[in-house]
Amino acid sequence: MNTLLHHLSQNTARGDAIPAAEAFVLLTLGFFGGMVVAVAISAWVLHRRSTRPKPHRKLMLEMEEETERMESRPSKEERKPWEKDEDWWKR
Repeated sequence: MNTLLHHLSQNTARGDAIPAAEAFVLLTLGFFGGMVVAVAISAWVLHRRSTRPKPHRKLMLEMEEETERMESRPSKEERKPWEKDEDWWKR
């Protein structure tokens, strides 16, 4: 990398234009570097959204979990005679 910078500084100090091949390499490296940064930022945003949802989204998730819990719990009619109520210990 130092060699490339030294070469570029010598060419531009004399007033020469950067050769097309060198410009292409620098632009390509810059483009791919920008793409890596964009992917890293996107991954960070997705991770942050999944670990700390916004309050309205958190409420919706809690309501959905509660609904699923209520639907999965058998009703009193569906219980077998030997099964106890879920609040048997409160009596």
